[in-house]
Amino acid sequence: MLPLALLDPIDDPADAWQVSLPRHEIKFMGLARDAPFAAASLEAMCGPDNEFPENVVHTVYFDSPDLASYAEKANGDYLKTKLRLRWYSRSRERRAAGGDAWTAWLEVKTRQGSRGTKRRRLLRLPGPSPLGGLDPDALGAVVQHHLGSSWRPTCWVSYSRTRLHGPDGVTRVSIDRDLRAEWVASWLPTRPGGAGPGIFVVEVKGPTAMVHPALSTLIVRHARKRAVSKYALCLEYARGGAS
Repeated sequence: MLPLALLDPIDDPADAWQVSLPRHEIKFMGLARDAPFAAASLEAMCGPDNEFPENVVHTVYFDSPDLASYAEKANGDYLKTKLRLRWYSRSRERRAAGGDAWTAWLEVKTRQGSRGTKRRRLLRLPGPSPLGGLDPDALGAVVQHHLGSSWRPTCWVSYSRTRLHGPDGVTRVSIDRDLRAEWVASWLPTRPGGAGPGIFVVEVKGPTAMVHPALSTLIVRHARKRAVSKYALCLEYARGGAS
């Protein structure tokens, strides 16, 4: 992978911080083998997201040396914070050719129970991205530059996401499959990269913590309601603590 010194964040005053409205996120988790059935059922009930119906989500999560952010998720804390850099690709290809400049969202996400708020900023970064060979450790410089945070890159997670509109016309539904821990920081003992827990996750996002009854009934045929973190799940799997 390419070294840390090659990454120098590009500032653009036009890319201001965006703050989302508070919303609730209710999550369900099921076995990966049931994901096709859950997806087919949900796609029959819900309408597609016409702007971004499907893509692959890549996220590098940042954490403290004592894994404080991970511990919040693993312990089911009421108050949680995520610090991450997220970008998207159209396919499961993970090693793109070339080293062109790329864009990613720097996001700070806070949650109280199921209710969360996200602050994010679109960054234009010189190439390459981790898909093109950049060592994800280099991304610590981005967080230090924009947030003054000493948190370090800890885990790069990828998954395929399908986005839908809920039957009430208000909520949004995401189906996340093929979870993989692409990379884990060298200071954490892990299994070889490129694998992940055999699960899928359904997220229902909306203005209240109530899930539409018909939608809930359909989801629980294939998955269980759970306050799950994909970051925590993939990190646990990579460290040998989950299967």
